[in-house]
Amino acid sequence: MHIAFGDSNDDPSNHDKIINAQKDGTARDFTVTAHLAKEPGKDSQELKISLEPSEGGSFIRAHPDADTAVIDTYLGQIQVHVNAAKEFSALSHHCKATGIEAGFAKYSEVIAPLIDHMSFHNDIPVFTHYIALYDHKHKILTASYVTPYAARPVSEERLVFDLTLKPFYALYREAVTNSSVYYQFLCYAKILEGIIRKTYPELLRAAKELGMTPPKLDARVEPHKELSGAAKQWVGRTIQQTFNDYLQPEFRDAIAHFSLDDSDPIVVSNYISSSHISNNLLLARMCARGAIAAIEKIRWELAPLLAEKTRAAP
Repeated sequence: MHIAFGDSNDDPSNHDKIINAQKDGTARDFTVTAHLAKEPGKDSQELKISLEPSEGGSFIRAHPDADTAVIDTYLGQIQVHVNAAKEFSALSHHCKATGIEAGFAKYSEVIAPLIDHMSFHNDIPVFTHYIALYDHKHKILTASYVTPYAARPVSEERLVFDLTLKPFYALYREAVTNSSVYYQFLCYAKILEGIIRKTYPELLRAAKELGMTPPKLDARVEPHKELSGAAKQWVGRTIQQTFNDYLQPEFRDAIAHFSLDDSDPIVVSNYISSSHISNNLLLARMCARGAIAAIEKIRWELAPLLAEKTRAAP
């Protein structure tokens, strides 16, 4: 999200300010601020982006007489902000950067490692509510945040409540209720692994025993307006191909292991790394949903024959 500071919200020049800031590749002053929270998904039903660093909170308490603190690192100074309850509420860093992406990279390089360090040495979770980046030259505030879910009417799809599929339903809900893009991706990957490599082959064997034509796992990546970049190239392909040729080798294996082939490990608090996963998270989610829906359909079609076979068994 980009917010331009102008004379009014309706000022048409605000849009031009944002465009100019995005095109500007000169080194200039930025302030990057990590607003802290005590739980993931704080204020998930509303979006409030602010420059005020005291609105956050954490489980780390400052000295009773401290209103702020400065931590010197080899990459520069980090200012620690405190709220009215004397809790660490935000960490900010003033820096030079050549654009918005470079500014957010400063969060990954400077602030995120310190938050990780604080979490370990204080033995408590420290959550980042959102990251705000202020461009002093163009007076543009850019924020990185998790989009809240929108309310929707109850699904009118055929409801197949099949207890044999409960591990997949549980993994899906675990993914959509978790704030970590890495954990979400792994949940979707486990759904795809389970269906493609275990549940579907079992149903093929069951169909063969019943003398049926082998059912197809008929699920493809559907078009979606929010699919972009490399993820969009997989529209129309099967979920099996998408998972085996792209999602697993490019992301799943790297996330699941500390490092592969002597490559550098993923630093999960790194903004750029998490953005790379986020850009492909919708594709993984769509594949997981498609796989579950396809298996529901197959089991629905096989259910009467499986029940008949069970009744006929001695």
